This record gives sequence, C-alpha cells and structure tokens, in this order.
Amino acid sequence: MADMQKHLGVTIEEIRKTEQEIERLNLQESFLKRFTKNQPFSELLLELSQTINPQTWLIKLDIDPISEEGDQFVRSVKLYGYSFSNDELGEFLTRLSGNPVFQQVILMYAKETQITVSDPKRKSRFKVIQFQINSEIMGS
Repeated sequence: MADMQKHLGVTIEEIRKTEQEIERLNLQESFLKRFTKNQPFSELLLELSQTINPQTWLIKLDIDPISEEGDQFVRSVKLYGYSFSNDELGEFLTRLSGNPVFQQVILMYAKETQITVSDPKRKSRFKVIQFQINSEIMGS
C-alpha cells in the first residue's frame, strides 16, 4: 500500500510538471501568433518611410484592428503630423494614395498652425500645416 501511494505521488507530480510545461508552451504559442500577426507592421513602416517627403513628418501613428477573418485582417491606420506647406502635404497624400499598401486614404483635416523649435541659442517659430490622414491596410 505504501509503495502504491509513493508511486501515485510520483505520478501526480509528473502530471503537474507536464501541465505546467503545456501552459508554458501555450503562452509561447500565443506570443508567437501575436508576433507573426504584427510582422507586417515593419513592412508598413518601411513603405511609409519611402512614401513620406522630407518636408512632412509624423508625430503619431495609430494602428487599430477593424476586422479579422481567419488569416485575413484589416487595420485602421491614422497618421498625425506636420508639413511645411499645403503643396508638400498634397504631394505626400498623392504618393500615399498611390501606394498599394494603403487603401482608402482620406485627409481628415489640414490646418495652419505654428510650432516652436528650440536650439541652445534661440527659439524659432514656424508656420506649418497640421494634419490627420486615415487609411486602411490589409494583410494576412
């Protein structure tokens, strides 16, 4: 009887270790699924860097899910930033619209404002165009 209880104790301990290992592997699998799902964002950033012009810059980038079916997903992309002129912003918008990665590109607003740039010797104020552009990206 004592041998049987000892054997059962060892077996129960092995079961607990196996359950812990399964839980650890499930967490790793979950992480890898999220990581590989987010992998296209590096491609998005590369495309964005090749599309934007030097007179336009981003201060914020929001990426949110819209829908997901199986391996396919659609994400909302919101770009917030500044440009030195309406013409420069228009050029960026045209290039972005022509890029196949970005779908349904919409300029939500563009307004003239001023920004202050400080360096060690002085502060300078510049007139710029503040904007928000909404778009969608699709992937698998």
